[in-house]
Amino acid sequence: MVNQSSPVGFLLLGFSEHPQLEKVLFVIVLCSYLLTLLGNTLILLLSTLDP
Repeated sequence: MVNQSSPVGFLLLGFSEHPQLEKVLFVIVLCSYLLTLLGNTLILLLSTLDP
């Protein structure tokens, strides 16, 4: 017998009860992503400028 289900995503049910918490978590994750992206860009820039 083979598993025939094919999930295409997931849903965090606990957050649907607190819409304000969703917004706060989104901003936190977005800021951490942007800081990581900026840090990686700076590393690439500095490594290409180093003779």
